[in-house]
Amino acid sequence: MPVAGVVAGAAAAAPAAAVKTVPVAAAPVEQVPDGVLAGPLGARISETDRKVAFAAQGNALATGQRRTWRGTSGGSYGYVEVGPEITGIAGNCRSYIHTIFFAGRPQSSAGQACHSTDGGWRST
Repeated sequence: MPVAGVVAGAAAAAPAAAVKTVPVAAAPVEQVPDGVLAGPLGARISETDRKVAFAAQGNALATGQRRTWRGTSGGSYGYVEVGPEITGIAGNCRSYIHTIFFAGRPQSSAGQACHSTDGGWRST
């Protein structure tokens, strides 16, 4: 028992400068594709390409401008067009149309997204 007391006493007696605090970076929160990309249209592309498409969708919603994207696997590509930002009951929202090309043929689906509490956009 005295040994434990000595160790605890030694740690307690250590000068404050000897204790080093290292900040820990928060792990990034991965956004899960929702809305149009969570449905049948998004199911037709690889998970990697879905993430690329979702990033373009988020960027288009945030900027209000059309954004194109090209997947890194499977040859899929597409674009997102957004409408004006409208304030309503759900907050600030935009409608959007996401078009994905499969073997050169476009397929489109429409959705709506609103600002979320984390500063991003969430499909409604």
